[in-house]
Amino acid sequence: MDTYRDIIVFDDYFEEFYVTLPTKEQEKILWTFRAIRILKVVPSIYLKAIVNSSGIYEIRSTVGTNTSRVFCFYSDETTLIVCNGFKKKTQKIPRKELKKAERIKILYYESLK
Repeated sequence: MDTYRDIIVFDDYFEEFYVTLPTKEQEKILWTFRAIRILKVVPSIYLKAIVNSSGIYEIRSTVGTNTSRVFCFYSDETTLIVCNGFKKKTQKIPRKELKKAERIKILYYESLK
Protein backbone atom coordinates (compact mmCIF):
# COMPACT_ATOMS: atom_id res chain seq x y z
CA MET A 1 0.00 0.00 0.00
CA ASP A 2 1.34 3.40 -0.99
CA THR A 3 1.73 6.07 1.63
CA TYR A 4 1.77 9.79 0.97
CA ARG A 5 2.79 10.96 4.43
CA ASP A 6 4.84 9.80 7.39
CA ILE A 7 3.65 10.50 10.92
CA ILE A 8 6.25 10.86 13.67
CA VAL A 9 5.39 11.29 17.34
CA PHE A 10 7.83 13.71 19.00
CA ASP A 11 8.74 13.11 22.64
CA ASP A 12 6.09 11.97 25.17
CA TYR A 13 3.54 14.79 24.90
CA PHE A 14 1.08 12.90 22.72
CA GLU A 15 1.54 9.58 24.52
CA GLU A 16 0.70 11.18 27.88
CA PHE A 17 -2.69 12.10 26.41
CA TYR A 18 -3.18 8.90 24.39
CA VAL A 19 -2.83 6.49 27.32
CA THR A 20 -5.67 8.28 29.18
CA LEU A 21 -8.18 7.47 26.41
CA PRO A 22 -10.56 4.50 26.32
CA THR A 23 -9.51 1.74 23.90
CA LYS A 24 -12.11 2.66 21.24
CA GLU A 25 -10.88 6.24 21.15
CA GLN A 26 -7.25 5.08 20.93
CA GLU A 27 -8.16 2.79 18.02
CA LYS A 28 -9.98 5.62 16.22
CA ILE A 29 -6.96 7.92 16.54
CA LEU A 30 -4.73 5.19 15.06
CA TRP A 31 -7.27 4.64 12.28
CA THR A 32 -7.22 8.38 11.53
CA PHE A 33 -3.40 8.39 11.47
CA ARG A 34 -3.48 5.51 8.93
CA ALA A 35 -6.02 7.38 6.78
CA ILE A 36 -3.82 10.49 6.78
CA ARG A 37 -0.84 8.38 5.74
CA ILE A 38 -2.53 6.60 2.82
CA LEU A 39 -4.97 9.17 1.39
CA LYS A 40 -3.53 11.32 -1.38
CA VAL A 41 -5.91 14.15 -0.47
CA VAL A 42 -6.89 14.21 3.21
CA PRO A 43 -10.41 15.55 3.95
CA SER A 44 -10.56 18.44 6.39
CA ILE A 45 -12.68 16.33 8.75
CA TYR A 46 -9.43 14.47 9.56
CA LEU A 47 -6.71 17.11 9.13
CA LYS A 48 -7.14 20.86 9.12
CA ALA A 49 -4.78 23.84 9.31
CA ILE A 50 -5.25 26.06 12.36
CA VAL A 51 -5.81 29.67 11.36
CA ASN A 52 -3.54 32.22 13.08
CA SER A 53 -0.96 29.63 14.14
CA SER A 54 2.64 28.98 13.17
CA GLY A 55 1.82 26.14 10.77
CA ILE A 56 -0.01 23.97 13.30
CA TYR A 57 -2.58 21.45 12.06
CA GLU A 58 -5.35 19.65 13.94
CA ILE A 59 -6.09 15.94 13.53
CA ARG A 60 -9.68 15.20 14.49
CA SER A 61 -10.99 11.90 15.81
CA THR A 62 -14.54 11.31 17.00
CA VAL A 63 -16.11 8.30 18.70
CA GLY A 64 -19.77 8.88 19.55
CA THR A 65 -19.90 12.31 21.19
CA ASN A 66 -16.25 12.23 22.29
CA THR A 67 -13.89 14.24 20.13
CA SER A 68 -10.14 14.05 20.48
CA ARG A 69 -7.87 16.57 18.83
CA VAL A 70 -4.18 16.13 18.13
CA PHE A 71 -1.95 19.02 17.11
CA CYS A 72 0.81 18.43 14.60
CA PHE A 73 2.92 20.23 11.99
CA TYR A 74 4.73 19.41 8.77
CA SER A 75 8.50 19.19 9.10
CA ASP A 76 8.72 18.78 5.32
CA GLU A 77 6.22 18.20 2.50
CA THR A 78 5.40 14.64 3.54
CA THR A 79 6.26 14.31 7.24
CA LEU A 80 3.84 15.22 10.02
CA ILE A 81 5.22 15.65 13.53
CA VAL A 82 2.66 14.90 16.25
CA CYS A 83 2.76 17.32 19.20
CA ASN A 84 0.03 17.02 21.83
CA GLY A 85 -3.55 15.89 22.17
CA PHE A 86 -6.60 16.97 24.11
CA LYS A 87 -10.36 16.46 24.38
CA LYS A 88 -12.25 19.24 22.69
CA LYS A 89 -15.37 20.33 24.53
CA THR A 90 -16.30 23.48 22.59
CA GLN A 91 -15.91 24.93 19.10
CA LYS A 92 -13.10 27.21 20.27
CA ILE A 93 -9.56 25.90 20.20
CA PRO A 94 -8.06 26.03 23.71
CA ARG A 95 -5.35 28.70 23.57
CA LYS A 96 -3.29 26.84 26.17
CA GLU A 97 -3.16 23.69 24.01
CA LEU A 98 -2.25 25.65 20.87
CA LYS A 99 0.56 27.45 22.70
CA LYS A 100 1.81 24.08 23.96
CA ALA A 101 1.90 22.75 20.38
CA GLU A 102 3.83 25.81 19.22
CA ARG A 103 6.38 25.30 22.06
CA ILE A 104 6.73 21.63 21.11
CA LYS A 105 7.36 22.66 17.48
CA ILE A 106 10.20 24.93 18.65
CA LEU A 107 11.62 22.12 20.81
CA TYR A 108 11.48 19.74 17.84
CA TYR A 109 13.54 22.04 15.62
CA GLU A 110 15.99 22.75 18.46
CA SER A 111 16.49 18.98 18.90
CA LEU A 112 17.66 18.74 15.28
CA LYS A 113 20.57 21.15 15.80
